[in-house]
Amino acid sequence: KHEDFATAQRANRLLRRLSPSTAAPILWDRLAKLTQRSQVQEVEDEILRLPSSIAIKLLPVDPSGMSLAAKGAWARIAAARINGYGKSRRLAIKGAMLPLLKGSANELTEAAWASVPRLFSEADRAALTEASQGLSERLAPKAKAALDALPAK
Repeated sequence: KHEDFATAQRANRLLRRLSPSTAAPILWDRLAKLTQRSQVQEVEDEILRLPSSIAIKLLPVDPSGMSLAAKGAWARIAAARINGYGKSRRLAIKGAMLPLLKGSANELTEAAWASVPRLFSEADRAALTEASQGLSERLAPKAKAALDALPAK
């Protein structure tokens, strides 16, 4: 099965180079279905290599139904590409990100907290402070750093 993934990944990489707009929906669909972290990371890298306008257009607003690793990738991609979103889409992504900030320390919650300074502003501090209550010792410093780095916008 790993050989099948490697073959498909090479085909997707070639397709991304030839036609990013054709490759983007395929890559997002694959990301949503993958569960193994190493495979998710490879697809995430390919999505981040897409032109921003294409990656943003097809970014799912809500990552529900994805594996933990895929949700983490979604959070990292959303944070990396946030500047190209319209206001309503940005609000929807912020709304989907808030529940991901709570929970046990894992790849997903770490990625969600890492995205806070890029997605949220000082106006969101109350909701973020509430989400940061009761976090583990591993996540608490990351949450504090994210809250300290909030832009004043």
